[in-house]
Amino acid sequence: PDSQGDKETVRSTFLDEFEKNFVMSYKSNDDYINKIFSAEELQRNINAKTFPIEKIDDATFNSKIKEWKDAVYIDQIRNTEPSAPSPYNGNIFSDLDNHNEILISRLSEMQNKPYSISQLETYTTCPFKYFLERVLNLEVTEEPDEEIEAVEIGSILHAILFEFYTKIRDKNIILKNCTDKIFSIALELIFKIADKHTSEMTKKSPFAFYEEEKIFGINSKKENSLLYKFLMNERTDQTNRNPNYFEVSFGVKDNEHDELLYSDEPLNFENIQLRGKIDRIDVNKHDRTFEVIDYKSGSKKITKSEIEKGTSLQLPVYIWAVKTLLSNQLGDEYSPMAITIYNLKYKEDIFGKNSVSLGGRGANFNPTHVLNDLVDIALNHVKKSVENILAGNFPLTLFIADKEKVCRYCNY
Repeated sequence: PDSQGDKETVRSTFLDEFEKNFVMSYKSNDDYINKIFSAEELQRNINAKTFPIEKIDDATFNSKIKEWKDAVYIDQIRNTEPSAPSPYNGNIFSDLDNHNEILISRLSEMQNKPYSISQLETYTTCPFKYFLERVLNLEVTEEPDEEIEAVEIGSILHAILFEFYTKIRDKNIILKNCTDKIFSIALELIFKIADKHTSEMTKKSPFAFYEEEKIFGINSKKENSLLYKFLMNERTDQTNRNPNYFEVSFGVKDNEHDELLYSDEPLNFENIQLRGKIDRIDVNKHDRTFEVIDYKSGSKKITKSEIEKGTSLQLPVYIWAVKTLLSNQLGDEYSPMAITIYNLKYKEDIFGKNSVSLGGRGANFNPTHVLNDLVDIALNHVKKSVENILAGNFPLTLFIADKEKVCRYCNY
């Protein structure tokens, strides 16, 4: 420029000398129209009508152009028609000319296999995740961790409570409103059982002492322990039901299950084989009612709307399983009264029972009707999920509004 503001600029002597030694020419933006300088730029302009792709004479680019065009086409389908039947939207059999025989074979094998409720929850939440985990059998390689995983702590607590409750059931001990003497007997027994189950845990990890302290008592005080809190909760429980069945399995072959109520074979719902294990069933034998309880060592909560959407199927399907097992094996008809998460996390504010809110109150409210409706809804989700799995439908999650909750901890 001849000036900068009010100041006149002086021509550089460097430019004068440069022009003496080189031939100068001028370029504008028009000189670069229809020119590509990188693979990335070519990909961005692959479908641009103003750019003559057919005139490219670079062999390296030509070999990739079809691949890039296909990728752009697939991306356009996913963005403009996300629900349209297409193998690129998760409907793997919609393209009749490109059936994968391996996938067909693998899906046909699923027709007669038993499904766990957690697997079907994965499908209803995100079919694509189910496809990766259960059809392609992808495994995530995780870094070794010396800390005790929440899953392992949960398994240890399950084992402790299973053995504890089956033993006091055999002795006809009832914790609810029990005397100090009975409470002391129960406290001694549960600590003895816990000591046996946690001995291996402390050998595996140098960090296990912290988890062990929570189980047995902070600062070596039993009153500060998770187990003591559990027994106190059981002693002061306000429901009219008592713990009666523990680790009730159906279609799960293992040694740790309740001998009073179980099934080696999966349960059949409209030709769909279902398997699972119910942590605990509290029963009122006089009223012939029951409550399904699921132990959790995390802070997970379940809502009625999640059951209705299909992202939480476990507890309502377990109601159906309990009714089926009690009817088939004991000839008894019982009615559900509650589905409950029993939080075993040490934190004071969330520890203990947290029943799923059913939206009703008052003396005339009958939870059985609502729970039976939720069971029907959940079983309908089960039926539709299996139909879609066998049909090869595995789209991305439909719960975009809940993406933070659905996708936050997903490995894929």
